[in-house]
Amino acid sequence: MVHFLIILFLLTSSAGIYTHPTLFEGERAYSHIVKQESMGPRIPESEGQEKFLNWAEKFLRDNHWDVRRQPFEEYYQLKDTDLDMTNLIATILPVEPEQSFILLGTHFDTRAFADEDADTPHLPVPGANDGASGVGVLLEAARILKNHYTIKNNYNIVLALFDGEDGGVEPEYYARGSRYFAQNDPLMPHIEWAVILDMVGQADLQLYKEKISLASASPLVHSFWEEGRRLYPETFRSGSQHAIYDDHVPLIEKGIPAFLVIDFNYPYWHTTEDTADKCCADSLQKVGDTLLVFLEKHHIIERRNND
Repeated sequence: MVHFLIILFLLTSSAGIYTHPTLFEGERAYSHIVKQESMGPRIPESEGQEKFLNWAEKFLRDNHWDVRRQPFEEYYQLKDTDLDMTNLIATILPVEPEQSFILLGTHFDTRAFADEDADTPHLPVPGANDGASGVGVLLEAARILKNHYTIKNNYNIVLALFDGEDGGVEPEYYARGSRYFAQNDPLMPHIEWAVILDMVGQADLQLYKEKISLASASPLVHSFWEEGRRLYPETFRSGSQHAIYDDHVPLIEKGIPAFLVIDFNYPYWHTTEDTADKCCADSLQKVGDTLLVFLEKHHIIERRNND
């Protein structure tokens, strides 16, 4: 018995092992990356884009989220033309007056050209980490939230899968889907704050606080990293790095506190080598666990007693 208690103490106090586990499954999230990569490039107006929308919409409906498509046309700088794009917007509960919303978002589109690739810059980016990883975490979180948690305090959760994030050269031509959402969606006046995920799947994940996020939503950033460092101190680092124009920026410009979770130190960024073998379930597990514990900490969700 003494030996058993010692082993139990070591397991629950080791770095990366925590006393408040979630039901998030990193392997499921990773399977979503593999699935997305199998669709081919998810560029606006591509076959892969339509495959993705059909698959993700079905997944969310099967897990009893209310889902709608948000079509729009925007300038796509990489191709120097306007293209048809579509955001996928889902809420965990039916929309009711007086609800406050927490937005969980990521982009699903992939870059049309691998312009950081010295050998094949004309080829599309597979987008396993830069595109599919955030989707993988949020779809697995969507499954867990609907089936094992209660939403508290008159909140609702909106899950936004944005199109058109990665079609720019200059910063103002990125994040087209979140910009359209921020300027047009009827839920915008009711969103209290937002979390955006991007590039969270690479094997040696190192997450630093992003500088635009700190300027917009410092208390939320510090709170998220506090939970991350408690659970996974080897991944959630104490400092800050980079100021990145991503899907959080259009929300911030409309007055919503929003922050980005990203590991921008990714050697395969915007290359044809951004493939599923560069990602791992363990990294997705860490982000998913932290997200759920963070939402619980802020009294947005509560785990059901029988789960």
